Amino acid sequence: MNKDRRRFCTGHISRIAIAILVAWTAIEPGFAQDAQTPRPQPPAQSQTKIYSLTDLEYLLGPIALYPDPLLTLVLTGSAFPLQIVQADRWIVDNSDAVKQNDFTKVDGMPWDSSVQALTRFPDVIQMLSDHLDWTESLGMAFSSQPEDVANVIQMLRAKAENVGNLKSTPEQVVTSREESGSRIIYIAPASRVGIE
Repeated sequence: MNKDRRRFCTGHISRIAIAILVAWTAIEPGFAQDAQTPRPQPPAQSQTKIYSLTDLEYLLGPIALYPDPLLTLVLTGSAFPLQIVQADRWIVDNSDAVKQNDFTKVDGMPWDSSVQALTRFPDVIQMLSDHLDWTESLGMAFSSQPEDVANVIQMLRAKAENVGNLKSTPEQVVTSREESGSRIIYIAPASRVGIE
C-alpha cells in the first residue's frame, strides 16, 4: 500500500505542478514569455574613446615618418603596453645580448609577435615604455579608429613632404602612388635588415 501511495503522491504532485504551470501561463502569458525570452538590454555606453583629428595628430606625430614596417610594428605593439614594459626590462637585463644583436631569447617570450620584433629596436621600446600613457592611447586609437589613424599618418607625411622634411635618403626610400583616388606616401627602409 505504501508503494501505491508513493506512486499516487508522485503522480498527484506532478499533475498539480503541470496544472499550476498551465494556469500561470494562461493568466500571465506575457510574464511567462518574458521569463523564457531575455529582455533586450539598453545599449551600453561605449568605453572606447573617440579621438579627434587633433588628438590623432598629437599621438601619431612622433611616429608618422617611421618606415612602414616599423610603423606597423609600433601601432600593433602599442596595443600591448604591459608587454612593452616587459620587453624594456628584458633589454635592460640583457644588455650584453642586445649589444651583440642577439635577440633569440626574445622569440621564446610569451609576447605578441609585434612586441618581439620591436625588441630589436631598443630605442623605440624605451620610448614606448617611458611614455606609457601615450602608448596606451596610441594602441586604443589604432584598434578603435584604424582608418582615421591611416588617414592622419598620410596627412602628416604629406605635410612633412611639402616642407621638405620627407624625402628619400641613404637610409629610406620615399615613394607615392594613387590608390582609390588618394595619394598614398610609402616609406621603406633602404636596407630591410632588422625590420622583417
